[in-house]
Amino acid sequence: MAWTDQCKIAFKTNAEGLIHNGKGVRETLRELAKDSGIPYGTVRDWYYPKKDSVPKVRNKKKPSQETAWKNVARRMESLTKYMAENCDPSACDPLAEVSVETRCTVLGHAENLRSWRDILYRGTERR
Repeated sequence: MAWTDQCKIAFKTNAEGLIHNGKGVRETLRELAKDSGIPYGTVRDWYYPKKDSVPKVRNKKKPSQETAWKNVARRMESLTKYMAENCDPSACDPLAEVSVETRCTVLGHAENLRSWRDILYRGTERR
């Protein structure tokens, strides 16, 4: 026989009321099971829900090597686009063959350097 949620809630309310009046948990559960005709194991499971019934939080899997490289390529594209939109071409020309870090340091774009690093390396660090 399947028990409804209403039945379970009513039973738990009755059990908690009797327990607060001075009876022990086991005594109360046995007495209520005997009076209602519900098996003691079922009553005990209602009062003490199993830990397995709570959904588990799954850990996020690490991306595959292929996915990681695709992410890096995507970030490089967005970095290039960002530099094209926000970097003055006349100021960047003499430093065209220099790394992004050096270029930003020379041009005084320290805040942009930090954001470029965030774009480029987001999610690739080891944990």
